[in-house]
Amino acid sequence: MYDTMSTLFEYAKDGIGSKDMEEFASLTEHATNEALRLAQVCEGLACTIESDARGGSRAGSFEDADSAFTLLCALAHSFDTIAAMAHVGDQATYYLNRRKVGAEA
Repeated sequence: MYDTMSTLFEYAKDGIGSKDMEEFASLTEHATNEALRLAQVCEGLACTIESDARGGSRAGSFEDADSAFTLLCALAHSFDTIAAMAHVGDQATYYLNRRKVGAEA
């Protein structure tokens, strides 16, 4: 996801209008929100796993390798997407600021 979004933005950046570039720049904020959401999900999972390990009632969701594999792959994809959003948002902010400086000169 990161490579794809970064490459697409690199090719498209010169043809993106300022209003649309502002939308891309907002990806940084969306990435922050998504990272915070995933942090809460991971914390909830950690608590569930700890409870299982202490002998509480077993949740049973991540007791086998296939379940753990699926979870970790999903998390890896989410983190890759967040990184892409942050990168493209940061690049869009940079180009917006460059345009503003160029317009003022």
